[in-house]
Amino acid sequence: MSRPFLYRSRAWLSLLIIAPTAVVTVFSSPAFDFNDLSTIFLASIGWLFFCSGAFFRWWATLYIGGRKDKSHLICEGPYSVIRHPLYFGTVLIGFSTAFFLESAIYTVALAVTAVFYLGITLPKEEQVLMRIYGDSYCDYMKQVPRFWPKWKNFQTAPIIEVNLQGLWSEFIRTLRWMWVPLLAHLVAHLRHEAWWPHWISIW
Repeated sequence: MSRPFLYRSRAWLSLLIIAPTAVVTVFSSPAFDFNDLSTIFLASIGWLFFCSGAFFRWWATLYIGGRKDKSHLICEGPYSVIRHPLYFGTVLIGFSTAFFLESAIYTVALAVTAVFYLGITLPKEEQVLMRIYGDSYCDYMKQVPRFWPKWKNFQTAPIIEVNLQGLWSEFIRTLRWMWVPLLAHLVAHLRHEAWWPHWISIW
């Protein structure tokens, strides 16, 4: 079955949205002085978002990593509070860069990109899951929000089976994700250097 154009092209279309804003941000003047308390505060929030995103991805992997068994719908742990915890974690990691870069315009572009990408991806994936699990997934959708945690829904068994291969794969991904705050910190530092090209003052 052929997939719609927007679904097939969502990755590079998202890049077309975010890439120009990222370039503008990198070569714009920083909003605050390097030693300003606001810079430290925003960096702290950036690390909070990054660690929270990494936590959500690890937490989801504990329950589903390497165990996507089509005969059993996983709806415990993070999947009891949000339907797509892996995507949620990834979005938090992405938004951490906006705080590291101290850029309001980049934050807006990132939000638009996330809404565009997830608005196309999540409904399509849920259609597939409804075909696999039928009424069980429909009932699950009624109880658990798509993309905002509902903590009062939390439930889990006292003992869960953990797939070490899945955890190891997520560990490797986490190492790859580490370039996000490191690169963002580097760019933020360079933007405060006098010799760095500051083409515009928007932030």
